[in-house]
Amino acid sequence: MHGFYGRIPKINLTGQTYEIVPLNNEILFRYLGGKGLATYLLYSTNPQGVDPLSPDNCLIFATGPTTGSLIWSSSRYGVFTKSPRTGFYSESYSGGKVPEAVDAAGLKIEGPEHFMLTYNKRSLN
Repeated sequence: MHGFYGRIPKINLTGQTYEIVPLNNEILFRYLGGKGLATYLLYSTNPQGVDPLSPDNCLIFATGPTTGSLIWSSSRYGVFTKSPRTGFYSESYSGGKVPEAVDAAGLKIEGPEHFMLTYNKRSLN
């Protein structure tokens, strides 16, 4: 499917590790777009009943399949998690140049509190 790389970085900030996890094309077709995929990932990876302030609560940053194209709103990305305020699904959106940078980035773990995306000149395809 064009617009997806078929894999995602799964980052453990506590353990200062990450792994590249392959995604099945069936998942990409079934949960189309950044919001659909992020929602699927949140519900499939968060432990049931996870405390929203626990390190086990996933924080998912997602770009959509049109990122970097000329299509309207392709410069948007979303952040998805379980809300500490409501205990339910939470999402927030932003845009600008960030989605394109995330889409073309390499990944470097800098410490237990944060990671850094660095531009990678190699193709991720």
